[in-house]
Amino acid sequence: MSAGPELLILAGGMGSRYKGLKQLDEFGPNGESLMEYSLFDAKRAGFSRVIFLIREEVFNLLREKILVPYADLIEMDVAFQKLDDLPENFTPPETREKPWGTGQAVWSARHHITKPFAVINADDFYSPQAFEKLSKFLMHLPNDSSSFGLVAYELGGTLSDQGCVNRGIIKTKEGLLVSVEEKLGIEKLGAKKSDAENLSNKNQVEGPNYATVAQSETRLELSDLVSVNCWAFSPKIFSLLEKDFVGFLKAEGDQLKSEFFLPTVLDLAVNQDQAQVEVMTTTGKWMGVTYPTDKEEVVAQLAKMHKETVYPPNLKRY
Repeated sequence: MSAGPELLILAGGMGSRYKGLKQLDEFGPNGESLMEYSLFDAKRAGFSRVIFLIREEVFNLLREKILVPYADLIEMDVAFQKLDDLPENFTPPETREKPWGTGQAVWSARHHITKPFAVINADDFYSPQAFEKLSKFLMHLPNDSSSFGLVAYELGGTLSDQGCVNRGIIKTKEGLLVSVEEKLGIEKLGAKKSDAENLSNKNQVEGPNYATVAQSETRLELSDLVSVNCWAFSPKIFSLLEKDFVGFLKAEGDQLKSEFFLPTVLDLAVNQDQAQVEVMTTTGKWMGVTYPTDKEEVVAQLAKMHKETVYPPNLKRY
């Protein structure tokens, strides 16, 4: 078995607001997808193997775009997210089409992973520094450890000027996770509307350092820490996931669009003293594309990184 940790890349979903398979969309100067940058950053940070979690129908496309061109870069494997891959005695509703969410996505890779591993989204850019922190945390983590890790980012650096996003809002104490709560519809003050309209609620504080949550009076500071699914786990996470997945399916398994969120599992595990999560921060820049118009900024930032030699001229040649 190779020495370095493993990386699970979640590529099973399709962004409804992005209107396409953004996991394989082209962002780099040579047509690189954001997944290709994750592969490159993982390799140079000491990761030994990458597992892609995908839907079966995109396997041929993944093979063409990633598995063949990067075969010499790092060892790769594929796991599939299936609607009927559920704990014993459960079956999906006949008309359900939507994947079960990030919790089931990670659980779907349980037969492919036997050592400490990181989890990221396929359609996000996390920065080289994030992979270095993940690798350092995982390198000596025991397989049965209940200590996990999370690379967190400031909310302001993860928002879109084009509209609202969903984020896991983090609270910490002495560097450890206290809670993570999924907030839906987070929007910058002034995004797509005037500040005056955004500040119509008298309980909101005027200024550029805040974001609002849709259909509520909740106000978030741009310096608040958030999760964008950049985790470090031992294989023990799979038993925690299965336990909570069973509870989720009993409560919401008959719904067509219910989602089993990975952060919800970690929040519960922390509050039940079943796990502790070290929260790591990084100066590296997170980038994502919630909306098609977000792409222009990401393309410009990646071109700048190539020019500054953060990345070589062509990833496929290294």
